[in-house]
Amino acid sequence: MTRLLDWTFKNRLTVLLLFTLGSAIGLYAVANTPVDAVPDITPVQVMINTKTGALDPEQIEKTVTFPIETDMSGIAHVKDVRSLSKYGLSQVLVVFEDGTDIYWARQQVGERLQGAKGEIPAGLSPQLAPISTGLGEVVMYSVVAKPGTPLAAKPKAERLLYLRTIQDFVVVPYLRRSIKNVAEIDTTGGYKRKFTSSCTPRSWRSSA
Repeated sequence: MTRLLDWTFKNRLTVLLLFTLGSAIGLYAVANTPVDAVPDITPVQVMINTKTGALDPEQIEKTVTFPIETDMSGIAHVKDVRSLSKYGLSQVLVVFEDGTDIYWARQQVGERLQGAKGEIPAGLSPQLAPISTGLGEVVMYSVVAKPGTPLAAKPKAERLLYLRTIQDFVVVPYLRRSIKNVAEIDTTGGYKRKFTSSCTPRSWRSSA
C-alpha cells in the first residue's frame, strides 16, 4: 500500500489521465446499456395464426389447431408446442431449444405448414407471425360504438360490420403510418365487408 501511495503521488498526471479514461468508459457504458424494467427472456419461438371466420372454438380446435399442432411436433429441436383456439382465431406456438437459429426454425415450420394446409378446412390460410418476442405484443384495444349514437342503435350484425370496416381501412393503416417499428396488427372479431361485382359483359356489334 505504501508503494502504491508513493507511486500515485509521484505520477499525479498519469493517475488523472487514468481516472478521466475510466470515467469516460463508465459514462459511455451507462448511456449505451439497454435498461428494461422487465427483461425479455422469451425462447426461440415461431407462431402460426389462422383466421377461421365464423367457426366456433370447438370446431377450430378439432379441424384447424389439432392438425397443425400435430404436424409441428415432429420438427427437430422442438422443445414444446402450445396452442390456443378462440372465436375467429387458431394460434399455434412452436418453441425451439435455446440457441436454435430463428430463420432455420421458421423455414422448418413453413415447410411443415404446406402439408398441414391439406388437413384443414378449405379456404383457411395459416400464416407465420412476424419475428417478435413475448413482450412484442404491447397493447390490445377494441373498437366499439359510443353509447347513445346512431351506430350503437343499429342491429348487432350491421354494427359489427361497420366497426370491422373502420378497423381494417382506417385504424390499421393509420397505426402503421404513425407508429414506427410496428411488425403486425392482428384483428379478431366483427364481420368483413365483401364486395361483389354484378356487371355482365356486353356484346357489341358494328354496322357499316
